[in-house]
Amino acid sequence: MRKRMFDLWLRHKTHLMALLAILLLMLLTHITGIGCPIKFLTGISCPGCGMTRACVSALCFNFGAAFSYHPLWPLLPIVAMLLLFLGANKWRKAVYCVMGVIAALMLAVYVLRMIYGGGDIVVWRPEEGAIYRIFKFFMKSFGG
Repeated sequence: MRKRMFDLWLRHKTHLMALLAILLLMLLTHITGIGCPIKFLTGISCPGCGMTRACVSALCFNFGAAFSYHPLWPLLPIVAMLLLFLGANKWRKAVYCVMGVIAALMLAVYVLRMIYGGGDIVVWRPEEGAIYRIFKFFMKSFGG
C-alpha cells in the first residue's frame, strides 16, 4: 500500500504541487479580500471574470444567476471531461481545436460584455487598479 501511494505521488507530484499552489493562492486572495488578482492589479476584468461565481451558482442549482455571472460556464465541465476522459496525448489535435474554439468564444463574450456593460461583474476601471495607484503615488511623490 505504501509503495503504491509513493508511486502515485512520484507520478503525479507536479500536478499535485500545482494544485496545492493554486489552492494556496486562492486562499490568500480570499483572506486578503483581493478576490481576482488581475482585477486587483489592473482594475480591468479578465475574460473569465464571473466564472467562479457562475459555477458556484450552478452547483446551488441557481442557473439564472450562473448565466448572468458568465454565460459560458457550462463549457467548464465539458473541457474537464474532455481532458479527463480523452487525455491530451491521444486526442491532442481535437483537444487543441476545442480549446481554441472555447478561447475564441471567451474573447467574444468578453468584448461584448465590455461594450454593452457587465454591471459590476465585468469592469474597466484602470484607475482603481493597484498598478495605476502605485504609479500615481510615485509620480506625486517624486514631482512628476
